[in-house]
Order: sequence, then structure tokens, then C-alpha cells
Amino acid sequence: PEAAPENAPRNRSIEQIRNGKGQKTADKHVQVKGKDVELVKQDSESEPVINIPIQALAEDRDGDIINEKGQESIIRQLKSGTVPLVPNHGVGQSEAHYGFEDIFGQFIDGENRNGTTIATARLLEGNEFADKLIELLENDMPVGFSVGFRVLEGDERKEEGGIEIEKVDLMEVSAVGIPSNPEAVPQAM
Repeated sequence: PEAAPENAPRNRSIEQIRNGKGQKTADKHVQVKGKDVELVKQDSESEPVINIPIQALAEDRDGDIINEKGQESIIRQLKSGTVPLVPNHGVGQSEAHYGFEDIFGQFIDGENRNGTTIATARLLEGNEFADKLIELLENDMPVGFSVGFRVLEGDERKEEGGIEIEKVDLMEVSAVGIPSNPEAVPQAM
């Protein structure tokens, strides 16, 4: 059979990427402040894949807590393949903007590891935001990750303040300088 041209679209499904079909050994395994952040190339023609902490069962800087049920709702949505990775919640120099051109990754999996949501995203190869994120992680910079969502179910935390969140509509996950949840920085895992 004839080889596919170099610019042919990749035909692997999210399930194939998630299950490591065609996966070679990791090109890079990035160690960040003693905690693992995995950076893997599935094969020589595919985009990089990262595993990162995005949320934890801890009070955020606004006094809110996403509980175990809320964490499960986040993980379900990560696995759907419909959650984009964007920079800074769409906030630029002047105003918030969520444009398709800002998407530099797609979440394809998630799991709970000891109360921390670890998300798997494939990064758009050759994208300036993706390249910068990889560079920062490789150099042990404290990149944060933050979930952008709408609360669907939750209760007010009367004594402590804030909300205990049980279900969310996960719209995006952002690479940020300072996340609302302090546990969503790789070295803080």
C-alpha cells in the first residue's frame, strides 16, 4: 500500500489516543518539583499528550469546594473529548475572548488520584501556546491549571462561605499563572 502524504489528517480516535494505540515509549517524562507531569508523544506523527492536575478536593481562593460528585462530573466531561484547553480563561490584554483560534489542546481523559483530578489532554503540535506550555513544564515553572465552568448543582457553605459544588457544566480548562484552586499546580499535587 502507498504511504499517506505527510500532511494527511490523523485518523486516530480519542479512544485510540486514550488507550495508547500505536504508543511508543514516552519521548519525555517531565519531573516538576518532585511531582510527575507526563509529556508523551503517542507516535512520531502525533501531537504531544500531557497528564496534569486541574482540580482538587480543596477549598479554592474564592471559598468554594468542588466535592467528589462535582469531581466525577468534571471527569465525565473530560472523557467526552469536548473540553478545550485554552490560555488564561480567554482573558487577553483588553477583554475576555473565547475564540476557536485560542484552542491549543483537547481533553480526552480524566481520573481521580487521591482527591486530585488528573486530566489528559492532547496538545496541538506547532501551536505557540502548546509549545510555550511544554517549555514551561520542562523548566519546572509553576504553571497552574484552572477549570472554567458553570455551577449546575451546589449548596451554600453557610459557616465557611462559598459554595460546595456537586455538578458543573465544564466549558474549558485553562493554563494560567495563578489558579483559583492552589492544588492545581503540578508541584502542589
